[in-house]
Amino acid sequence: MDECSETSYLSTHCWDNIKLQWITSWARVIKRKSDTRRCRLANEVKANFLIRFTKKLKITLEAM
Repeated sequence: MDECSETSYLSTHCWDNIKLQWITSWARVIKRKSDTRRCRLANEVKANFLIRFTKKLKITLEAM
């Protein structure tokens, strides 16, 4: 995700990275469903990622 600068944030490459991260994190959650603590942690990480992504997206759109 680091290579996604403010200007290239909406490029295809960045979107592919984001999609890949979501798919990977969901696969991990499903795999470890029995371990509730890990699930809770994964959901927390996902929520934090979503908050950061939304803020970054807002900044990018305002800059356009």
